[in-house]
Order: sequence, then structure tokens, then C-alpha cells
Amino acid sequence: MNSAGRSPYDLEIRGLAKTYGAIRAVDGISLEVERGEFLSILGPSGCGKTTTLRMIAGFEQPDAGEIYLQGTQMGTTPPYERNVNTVFQSYALFPHMTVFDNIAFGLRMKRLAREQIARRVKRMLTIVELAGYEQRLPHQLSGGEQQRVGLARALVKEPTVLLLDEPLGALDLKVRKRMQYELKRIHREVGITFIYVTHDQEEALVMSDRIAVMNQGRIEQVDTTFDIYERPQSLFVADFIGESNTFAGEVVATGEDVSVRCGERVVLRGRPVSAALPVGVQVDVVVRPEKIGMGRPETSHAGEENCLRGWVREVVFQGTSVKYVLDIGAGNPLIVHQQNSLSYPQAEFLKPGEEVLALWRLESTLVFPRR
Repeated sequence: MNSAGRSPYDLEIRGLAKTYGAIRAVDGISLEVERGEFLSILGPSGCGKTTTLRMIAGFEQPDAGEIYLQGTQMGTTPPYERNVNTVFQSYALFPHMTVFDNIAFGLRMKRLAREQIARRVKRMLTIVELAGYEQRLPHQLSGGEQQRVGLARALVKEPTVLLLDEPLGALDLKVRKRMQYELKRIHREVGITFIYVTHDQEEALVMSDRIAVMNQGRIEQVDTTFDIYERPQSLFVADFIGESNTFAGEVVATGEDVSVRCGERVVLRGRPVSAALPVGVQVDVVVRPEKIGMGRPETSHAGEENCLRGWVREVVFQGTSVKYVLDIGAGNPLIVHQQNSLSYPQAEFLKPGEEVLALWRLESTLVFPRR
């Protein structure tokens, strides 16, 4: 381990584990977070992401493993001695204090000079775009504004790492989406490492530099947002991030690419995600709905390695896109998303019962060995 101050990482986790009774909440995870990075820990409820955050903050003690902040092992260091701050879903503002006093509270506890407090609070108010709100009370603010005050209060102490535990969960959808971009902007301005816990995959994709996907106490994959979406390393990641078509099948031909029989009359060609897959092995085939094109039965499909004849079962207009549900005889329907680029009143969508060809390239077809 690098000595204190020489580590290239703001946060390092080595073999971290936590058990509650018979439940293995966190199962030996390891993670490195670079300085100034925005990393999201993403996963379903109960996967261990909040427990991990609480152990980093010092609110929970791990049963095994080590946590390092800028190369210094935390061990049993109490929360108030760790240079981290946490922002929760609940704003936890002092209702009787002004915005200025809420933000300044932690600095006053550290007994900083009045002028220094005023300077740092003013800077934070500018960063979170609340300049002029200094004398307002929390009840005079909107939910998004209250969350900005909570964020400013955490950042004003200049922590090494800021921990955010689903901080936007209490906001309505429109405000939440706006705050996602605001958080990313604030992160760029302050340059502090952010560790963001969420179950919302779109939120993680919008804000993060990298994402750590957790499942049943373990990290399935840590990667850039692009690679998490386009190159998932497990069926869980492919299914959890975005929408996917998944078909169970058996490998019938192998090589650099494989052919998989899915149902009686459907054979798909795709790329194995991991090691070579032998003939006869059971696999799952995944393709994203937006990777699939559609055409009339007479349409040429040159260059498209996968071409299936099907029938439109359902059409769902979603505003920016149209979702088609196709019956292709593979045991489950094929979902296709097409961008809505048509103009009213000329817009014409396929109708239920119409026969179509579903077309997509081999590179868009991921093949996972069955677990």
C-alpha cells in the first residue's frame, strides 16, 4: 500500500465485507476511485450499495477488508475524523437557521475565523446558484433549492470524498432531472471526488465518469458509462442497465462468432462476451431494442447478419420514440425502439398484425454463458 499522501487514489477499498446475521450484505468487494472522479454505485435495493457507503463514512464497521482515504488506512477511525461528508435523501436542514447559517454550521464547529467562513459560504452559494438566498429559511425554499443547500453544507468543509446516498430521491421527476445536470456541473467546478449511490440507471449514466454495478453484495462490473451500456460483462449488467431483449438458447455453431438456436425456427448470430463457447452449451442472447431496424418483407437485408420475420403485436407511442412488440416465434417477444423522426400529419407507424423483418448486426448481439 502506498504511504499516506502518495496514493493516486482518493479512495481504495480492499476485500470489504459486512454480514448481518445470515445475510452477506457486502461480499468482499474491491474498488479504486481516482481523485476528482464521479463514480456511481448502482444496483437494485438490497444489493449492498448503501452499506458500502456507510462503511466508507465510518457509520458501520466492516467485518473484513480495508478502506483507504488518500493512502491512509481508516481502520476504526470514527466518522468525525474522516475527511468525508455525506449527503442523504432527506435534506436534514436546521429549520430555524437561515441558508447562510445552515451552510456555515460545520465551519463554525471547526472554529474557523468569521471572515474565512463568510468567504467560503459565499463561494458555495455561487457554485450552487443560490447567491441572494442567504437569509431565507428552509421552508421558504423549493425541494431542489433545499437539496442545493444540503450539498453546499457538505462541500463547504472541502472533504476528500463526498458521499451521496440517493440525494435526489425525494424530488419530483422534472426537478430531479435538472438536478442531475446541476450535480455534474457542481462536481466539475469543485473538483472533489463524488461517490454516488443510486438504483436509477439513467441517473448513473447521465452523471458518472464510471459506474460500479452491484448485485447481491458483489461488484459485477466497474467501467465507463459507455462500456457499461455497450459492453456489459454479465447478463445481470446487460439486463439491469437499459432495456434488453434476452433469449435462451443453445450454441449450434462456434468460432470467432457463434450461432445460437432460440426456439424451433430462430437462429441468431452473436459475439461471445467471455471465453469461447462450445457447441451444445446453454447461453443467453441479448440485443438492445434500439439496435434493431425494421423493414417490409421485401426489404433487402444485405450486411445485416440477423434477420427475422415477425408480426407486429403491439405499438406504443412514447413521444421521442415508438416501441414495437414483435412476435418472432422465439418463445418471447422482440422489443424494437425506433426514433420518432416523422412529421405530423404524414406520420405513419406500423400497425398490429403487419408482417415485418427485424434486422440487426452481429456486433449488437451479445452471448452470455448460462449461469
